[in-house]
Amino acid sequence: MDYLVFLDRVIDDGIKAAKADYDKPSNKPMLEGSIVGFELCRGKNPDDLVKLMFEVQKDMGNWWIKGEKNDIDKYWYLNSKRSEIEWVANVVSASAFD
Repeated sequence: MDYLVFLDRVIDDGIKAAKADYDKPSNKPMLEGSIVGFELCRGKNPDDLVKLMFEVQKDMGNWWIKGEKNDIDKYWYLNSKRSEIEWVANVVSASAFD
């Protein structure tokens, strides 16, 4: 299987799972962050996924530094986005692609 086909499958399956997991209106920030995180991974090679993980982690740090700690929806959005990017990177790292 081609790497990009594999990556798209991982992303598509991840989005499908996120839609099932976050199907309640109260989970909207988590769903939106998850979908954005997955979509940001599309077309990325493994090195780009690592860079993306660091960029999103930096976004989480900036959220904290800016004093937005009380914006819980933004926290869940950013955390879900970060988590899904990390998940895709982990799946790719465990695959047989070099």
